[in-house]
Amino acid sequence: GAAVVNKGDKTWLINGEAKPGLRTDAVFELDFTGDNLKWNKLAPVASPDGVAGGFAGISNDSLIFAGGAGFKGSRENYQNGKNYAHEGLKKSY
Repeated sequence: GAAVVNKGDKTWLINGEAKPGLRTDAVFELDFTGDNLKWNKLAPVASPDGVAGGFAGISNDSLIFAGGAGFKGSRENYQNGKNYAHEGLKKSY
């Protein structure tokens, strides 16, 4: 699942799942300041295949995301019709 961090009027969603077992690299910021919700897409995480089990938090007023595991090539496998996208791939940390 996604890592979720909240501080004040802002909440960040980091990663998530395109389908069970297939992560995304997406990062979103939800800004609840005032009467309107602003939904902002931020720069993606460094892993194009996403990260499973990453940790997120705030340190010295900076959003951090670290750890987790991934399967390099899983997104490409899925886009090529391989529904079991991790099959034959090695886990990387």
